Amino acid sequence: MVDTDGKRVFSRRIANDETALLTAIADVREIADQVRWGIDLTSAEAALLLTLLLGHGQVIELRLLVARRQDLAADRTRAINRLHDQSGCGSLCSPVPAG
Repeated sequence: MVDTDGKRVFSRRIANDETALLTAIADVREIADQVRWGIDLTSAEAALLLTLLLGHGQVIELRLLVARRQDLAADRTRAINRLHDQSGCGSLCSPVPAG
């Protein structure tokens, strides 16, 4: 958590567990009157946190992290290319332009 000046005022690793998340939400609410939560939507684990925040009347700012999505797409492309390389069919499996 950062304040309006960008100074870190709360930082903690929290388990994806309802009790731990509710404790963290309460701790943050004690620190500040107004809180805007930023959530990384690229993970399925965010669903529990989103549900708890909404259930406690918190303001949530949802953003898709574009850089993370680009990394995932690049990783997937590399994995597919490795599978093609491991298939052993070499140029026989490569597309050839009609002509």
